[in-house]
Amino acid sequence: MGTMWDLMYYEGENNTNWDPAKYLTMEEFVRWIASWYLRPIDGRTNVWSEEWWDSDEVCMRFEVLWRSYEVARVSRDAAALSNWILDHLDPHMKVILSPDGPFYAKTKTPGSPNSKLRRLPVVEAPEGRLDMQLLKVVRNNYDY
Repeated sequence: MGTMWDLMYYEGENNTNWDPAKYLTMEEFVRWIASWYLRPIDGRTNVWSEEWWDSDEVCMRFEVLWRSYEVARVSRDAAALSNWILDHLDPHMKVILSPDGPFYAKTKTPGSPNSKLRRLPVVEAPEGRLDMQLLKVVRNNYDY
């Protein structure tokens, strides 16, 4: 038995079915996406960088896309790949390619105003605040 990416578990009656992952690296997966996900890259409506791996946000998005693709690929649900494209790939690619997304700085002249992306400012939440928020969300979304 290998790591998660050596073998992909898929649903089976006795839970003993394994299937090799189709893409063993994220780079392989991204190259596959780039080979068929065709969009005009004009710097206005869509922005891309050949150095996509230099963006933490893009890497995180491709990581979750890669993992969810491998699960959908071996699913017994006939609609799994269609759902993956509609519910996962398309929304993530819309953000990745957005002119104000992670490659925003690539479209600006270096040194010009707004040529750098900035991390979102964050302050520590008061103790217990997030626990209460989660409880409120759960109560609002579920009747019990």
